[in-house]
Formats: sequence, C-alpha cells, structure tokens
Amino acid sequence: MDSGYFEKELPRTLVDGNQLQDISYDRIIVDEAQDLITKEYLAVLDCVVKAGLDRGKWSFFGDFASQAIYQRGLSEDQLIALLDDYSTYAKAKLTINCRNTKSIGMQTMLVAGHESCFPEEAIEGESVTYDLWHAEGKEGQKLINLISSLSKQGFTTGIS
Repeated sequence: MDSGYFEKELPRTLVDGNQLQDISYDRIIVDEAQDLITKEYLAVLDCVVKAGLDRGKWSFFGDFASQAIYQRGLSEDQLIALLDDYSTYAKAKLTINCRNTKSIGMQTMLVAGHESCFPEEAIEGESVTYDLWHAEGKEGQKLINLISSLSKQGFTTGIS
C-alpha cells in the first residue's frame, strides 16, 4: 500500500463515507500533531470531536518547526494556517523540553550519531543506564525486573 492511501484516501473515505457519524469524543488530545495537520486529517478530527474543531475541546501538541517530517516541505506557518482555517484557539510556544532530560537527550544524540544540540537549559535528570541482553526472551524478564525495582522505589503506574 502506498503512502497516498494513508495520507489522502483513508481520511477522505472516512469523512465522505459518513463512517465517523457514530464517533464523538468530548475532548481530543493529539501529541505529535505536526504529523496530522493536513486538510484530510483535520477533517477527520473535526468530525470526531463534539462541536467540531471550531467549538469543541481539543489540544494539539507538536514541534511544527523541527519535526514536521511528513508534511512535504510545508513551513511551520503554513501548518498553523491549516489549523487556523478550522478554529480560533490559544497558542503557546514551549521553549524548554520537559519530556526529556538533558542526560536522555545527550545520550540519544550520541547513539544516533548527531552533534550535541540539546539545550543547556534542559532539566538535568538522572544519568542514563543501559541494560543489554543477548539471548532471545531476556528482554521481557529484564523489563519485569526493572518495573519491580521501580515499584520498590515507590514509583507507581498510575493505573487503578
């Protein structure tokens, strides 16, 4: 299946075929929104949030400047303009990476072979540890051990 199916055909089929008429969410939260800001996918989201994107409750989070890898050359302003066609909304620019600590960002760049460009003002965080395995089936046990260790340290899943 070519990418055109997912980029154009699938979302148009969902909207044009009224296949979303029984789907309605009180609020939608979209992370990595820069990957879904297209006319086709905004039409899908407009259909599934109560009162549509214009009057409904929604939050989009994304890095429109640096991570819009699926947008075929659209600029940050062009992506935002697509969303502006649907709604008036509050915008906020986050300038500090709160998802990854500096140590995670630096290790990721080292492993990926990129030059260090993680911002100095990033949260420090604990040092990164690596836990390697070489035998098939060991990954699951290592994960169980890690979760058990974190649980003993007082971390919870937040799942009731």
